[in-house]
Amino acid sequence: MTMRTCNFNRLIDSRNWRASRPRGQRPCWLSSLAFSLIEIMVVVSLMTVIVLGLMAMFGQTQRAFRSSMTQVDVLASGRATMDLLTRELERITPSYLANVTNFYVRRSPFNLLLQPLPASKETRTNVVDEFYFLSRENQQWSGIGYLVSPTGDGVGTLYRFYMTNSPATSITNLSYSFQQPTSFTNLNRIAEGVVHFRVRAYNTNGFLMYGSTNVNITVLADPVVPGEIQSYFRSNALPAYVEVELGILEQRTLERARSIPDLTARHSFLTNHVGQVHLFRQRVAVRNVDPTAY
Repeated sequence: MTMRTCNFNRLIDSRNWRASRPRGQRPCWLSSLAFSLIEIMVVVSLMTVIVLGLMAMFGQTQRAFRSSMTQVDVLASGRATMDLLTRELERITPSYLANVTNFYVRRSPFNLLLQPLPASKETRTNVVDEFYFLSRENQQWSGIGYLVSPTGDGVGTLYRFYMTNSPATSITNLSYSFQQPTSFTNLNRIAEGVVHFRVRAYNTNGFLMYGSTNVNITVLADPVVPGEIQSYFRSNALPAYVEVELGILEQRTLERARSIPDLTARHSFLTNHVGQVHLFRQRVAVRNVDPTAY
């Protein structure tokens, strides 16, 4: 603030001073209260820095809050799905019938999504399987299956198939009903944004089953994806352990992908967002496994 000396003799007789002052001149006690241009610019600059700092802090807080909410939603969905799968896989029951499939897993007709890993030259191949198994409660047999709806961009919805045997539907036809296109009438939506769904069967020693000499167990190598297998168990045969891997895409990334009309551009967008995929893995021990099947 600029300081300016005043003529106090004029202050005493303000009336005479007012009469004798030049036109347009302000009183000295008013001029001493004004800010200079440099002072105003310094204050504006400081206020700008403070406002920008507050905006940056608010933006970081908002992003952290959205990220936390997204992780909570994805974790809740993934854990609920894995809990459901764990409870049902524990109760797989062999039929002891030669022409009945107790359990099978195969790769579904799904567009594979290749995602390069950050800071690495490797690429992760998201695999989508479908599997089916028999379950029994008292005298009631049930056929339960899980599959992901086929899409062209590599992201789908996980569905659960459920059907019980009746006089019109024997346990022999339960797996056949699951494989038909009309099975979608018996499907329930489980989880959205699924990009990876792998199911693997293990023997009683805990080793991954790549082959078997048992007539009731068929293990085939996938002709498209190296290292993937398809397994079929009949009669008294069941896998001793079933491992499930589930990859769910974050909801915000899924919404952004669905807003892209071009399929190629959408697939490219999803390929570059591997960090927004959350993976869940669970190995389930089957209670009703028959060791003599091996």
